[in-house]
Amino acid sequence: MLEKHLLANIIEVAQLAGWLAFHPVEAQVRPGVWATNQQGDRGFPDLVLTHPERHETLFIECKSETGSLSGYQLQWKHSLENSGCEWWLVRPARFAELVTRLTAPITKQMAVIDSLISRSPI
Repeated sequence: MLEKHLLANIIEVAQLAGWLAFHPVEAQVRPGVWATNQQGDRGFPDLVLTHPERHETLFIECKSETGSLSGYQLQWKHSLENSGCEWWLVRPARFAELVTRLTAPITKQMAVIDSLISRSPI
């Protein structure tokens, strides 16, 4: 499975499960040359998912079964994980594991957080 197909499948499942998804799309800058328009440091994860009811955010890097992370991607991985963020490297063989994570039922703890937020005067 190509990385772009894996990414599309993840986004489809995530949105069906109530997650908001962000993925920057590459554009052709001249014939045969593609680039992602960005500012800042290279290697940012392919996909960011956040769930408004779960109060969770996931950073996801998609790779083929044989694809490897660049040094820039490793820097982002380590920085995000060291900051307490949930970072995933998803390959086709790990897709089902991520689907389980994305579709897990909302827990009582999440419901308590929602009730506290809804009572907040802000």
